Amino acid sequence: MTPTQVTLQAGQTQTIRVIGTDSEGNGLANLPGIRFTSGNTAIVEILRVALRAPVIEAEVVALSAGSTTVTVSLTFQGIARTARAAITVSGTLGSSADVTATESYAFNPPTVVVARTGTVQWTFDAETHNVTFFAGPTGAPASIPDRANAQESRTFSAAGHFVYACTIHDMLGTVIVR
Repeated sequence: MTPTQVTLQAGQTQTIRVIGTDSEGNGLANLPGIRFTSGNTAIVEILRVALRAPVIEAEVVALSAGSTTVTVSLTFQGIARTARAAITVSGTLGSSADVTATESYAFNPPTVVVARTGTVQWTFDAETHNVTFFAGPTGAPASIPDRANAQESRTFSAAGHFVYACTIHDMLGTVIVR
């Protein structure tokens, strides 16, 4: 597992990678039953897992100060294996975050984390973009209509994962509120 010891600030994300190999070190292409877990989801949460055999990746987000582990477990052909990464988080979640909608058709960063009642500001470049929130947790703010060369903010009063898109360019982003 790479890395095996991680230090993050609250609100940061980190990708943890594991390479699935057989006893001879050859990469395995089909790895069913892979599971990433956080020892304490109040400190670190697993955002998403991706398999690009033989590499397995988990994106984790630091939520609050403390220490925990992220464990990956795999059972393949009757053999169970686990690996752990020790994660230490310092600081507290911020009350604001900035996201840029870029001409390369991406939200940067794609995931931001703020404390409850926090504000996220989107900056739109010369290309027209929008922010449309998907149905999800109660408390999503109003969507942002088509904008270019502008900035617009939204405040998040409820905890949850608020997934949004630019419906013009199929760009995706997430605001995590804790």
